[in-house]
Order: sequence, then structure tokens, then C-alpha cells
Amino acid sequence: MKKRLASLIMAVVIFVSFAAAGAVTVSAETAESQLKTSEACIQMLKEFEGFNEKPYWDYAQYTVGYGSRCPDEMLDYYMAYGIPEAEAEALLYNSLNKYEEALHTKLIEKYGLELTQNQFDALILFSYNCGSGWLYKEQDNLRNAIVSNAEPDVLVDLFARWCNAGGQILKPLVNKGQPLTHIYAEHEKEFPVSLRTLYSYIDAGRLSVRNIDLRRKTGYKPRKKEVASSLVFQNQEYRQCRSYEDYCKALNIRFSEHEVVEMDTVKGVREKGKRLLTMILRKNSVMLLFLMPDGTADSVKMVFDFLELGLGLERFQRLFPVILTDNGSEFKRVDDLELNEDLLYRTSLFYCDPMASWQKPHVEKNHEYIRYVVPKGKSFTPYQQEDITLLMNHINSTKRFSLKGKAPYELIEEDDEDMRALMDLLKMHLIPADEVHLTPDLLKVTR
Repeated sequence: MKKRLASLIMAVVIFVSFAAAGAVTVSAETAESQLKTSEACIQMLKEFEGFNEKPYWDYAQYTVGYGSRCPDEMLDYYMAYGIPEAEAEALLYNSLNKYEEALHTKLIEKYGLELTQNQFDALILFSYNCGSGWLYKEQDNLRNAIVSNAEPDVLVDLFARWCNAGGQILKPLVNKGQPLTHIYAEHEKEFPVSLRTLYSYIDAGRLSVRNIDLRRKTGYKPRKKEVASSLVFQNQEYRQCRSYEDYCKALNIRFSEHEVVEMDTVKGVREKGKRLLTMILRKNSVMLLFLMPDGTADSVKMVFDFLELGLGLERFQRLFPVILTDNGSEFKRVDDLELNEDLLYRTSLFYCDPMASWQKPHVEKNHEYIRYVVPKGKSFTPYQQEDITLLMNHINSTKRFSLKGKAPYELIEEDDEDMRALMDLLKMHLIPADEVHLTPDLLKVTR
């Protein structure tokens, strides 16, 4: 992937040089025999891509061999044993066949174009880099320019739009700490390339944005194995009928996955002082942040009492029917959290296995956004709840690849009165996409 930029540039040079000579013409009939990718083009692809025996995460998918998408069913096998070169070639030819078919049906045959072999190869190279989506968009400028036999300088400009987009859009938004997935989700129409290709251009050093400017990239992580709970934890009273095993059983009987709320705390420095109580609602990935004076059970209870008082018992029960958390001392007073002052149940609490934070992955992952603004080792003492509310709003306004380009706030349904009441209570609101800020500069405390 890191060498695809050179392949793309070669595609532009090949196509435009032949276009200047008038090689693209419109004809009433298509060529008698369909063009195929030349062996020279295939060899160039192999050279630029290089051979990767084992899959690697390519930002939007696992890639293996000569830059091909790794089949899901073969991922574990190739991770363990690698892909034979013969199978890698088969994947490459598979991809090329799809691009060839799209090029013929959506461009050449549809508009009666006659292309030279070099021009055909150039468009295959371009599609291999950027995907074939441009062939399916009726209003795509590049497609229409090729059909209308546009001048070479027009084609150059359209082929190279990614460069302008990278300079004019990416840099200022990345400087605000916005993840590339968020920027791409908001400005997808302004980028003529896919998200993974955009990452590749940055890897190649061809944009003003550098890898060091980006948020952490995710690599392949081996699947975690279940951790056996120790007898010490199993026998503790607060866990009776509330273990992770009990939680899994309850999901099959009493609750559904989208009703689950994950809960945790975030420390500043390792000292007594302010901490964050964090919750994430799985149904829409909205994260709630509460600044507590300390990490005690009393402080957690105060948050629960505040929410119930502001929402009412029935609404609290609908929003927080089941809560999954860890075994921290602040969560061990089960009755204080599950029951209200009138001894009525307001929620059901369950605990992860010891040393198994991965059992509540959503809230753990979202803590990463907090650390963008408040790095580890920095105290929460200077902040007030209004600062944390501002941070919460910026986090929940960040678009995610995992949410199909949406931000958590955008997944809240208009007729969800319970969520609307919660948002009013906590002063939650959507931040415009280009104003999302996830660096320490967001919370400049002058107190």
C-alpha cells in the first residue's frame, strides 16, 4: 500500500499522455474483443505493491499478498501460516477481473469508447488505487471528463484532486485532533479516493499531514481468551448472581444487547482527587462523563441519585436497565447503586471477570478519546463539570468508521424522548463536524 502513490502517478502520466495525442475517441461500436489488463501492467502492480505474506491492517480492511483484500474466512490461517504466492496471485487476478468488468460495462460499452491498451491499463491502475466507485457515479467529474474527451490539463486536475483536498481540508482539521475517520465521514464527497488510500498517501509522505499528526492506528490484535475467575472473586458477596457468566445468561433471558450500559472510572494521576465516572450506552455509543470529587462508592452513588432525580425513576430504568462494570471498590456497594432511597430497583449491576476489561470493550475504547485531551498523568483537579461536559460533547460528535460514518449523537433517534431528556439534563449537544476539537487545547483552564 505504501507504494501505491507511485502507481497512481504512473496511471495519470500514461493516461494523460495518450489523451493529448487524441487517443480517446467515441465510437458507435465497442472494440470487437474486450481489453484485458496487460502483463506489463500486472508486473508493475506487483513491483509497486510488493509481496506481503501475512495480513496487515490497512485501515479499512486486512490486506495480504499484492495489496489484495484478505478474505475473512482465511484471515486466521494466513495470520498463522502466511499466504502462498500462487494464492496471492489468484487474489490479485480476481480483483483485476472485477475492475475490468466494471470498466467495460460502466464506461467503455456504455458510452462506446475506444481505449488504447495503455489507457485501459492506466484506468485499471487508477481503480486499483482508488476503487471503482467513480465508475458508478453519474455525476463523477473524472468519469464525465473521460467520456467527453476533455483536455489533458482538465484530466490532470481531476486525477490530482486528492492533493488539493489533502492540503486544504486535512491539515487544519487534523490539527484540531480530529481522527481521519471523522474527517473523511464528513468530507467524503470532497475526496476522490477511499479512506484507506488516503492513509496510504500519508504513509508515502505525499501530503502535508504526516503519520505523527494522526491519532493511533489500530493493528491486528490476537483474539483474547477467556480469563478464568479466581475463587476469591467468585466468593465475594457483591458478585453473587452478578458475575460475567450471570450477565451472559441474563442477556438471553431478561435483557437485549442494546440495553447494556458499560461503566468505568478514569483516574488523572495516582492520587486522591477528582476522577471521571464514564458510561457508554451500547445502543448508540453515546458516552456520559461525570466529574467526581474522588473515586469512592459515595461519589458513584451521588451520580446515580442525580440521574434518577433529574430523569425520574421510570426513565432511569429505561435508560440504564443493566450496567456492566469492573471490580473496583467504588462499585462494590451493590445495593446503593441498584436500589434507590425508597428501596426500589432502578438498575441491575453485573461485574466483569477479574483482569478482563476487554469484556466491556466499548467504554475502554472510548477512554482513548478522553486521553487525547487529558493525557495520562494529568490531574483532573483543575476542571469543573462544565469542562467535562464540553469534552463529552466533542467526543460524542466525532464520527466513527465503526458507526458507518456517523457520530454517536447522530444515532439518537428524533422520537427517543428518554435520550432527549438525558441530553437536556446533561447539557449535551452536537458540535458541528469541522469544529470538533480533540487536543489538550480544548480545555484551557485559567482558574
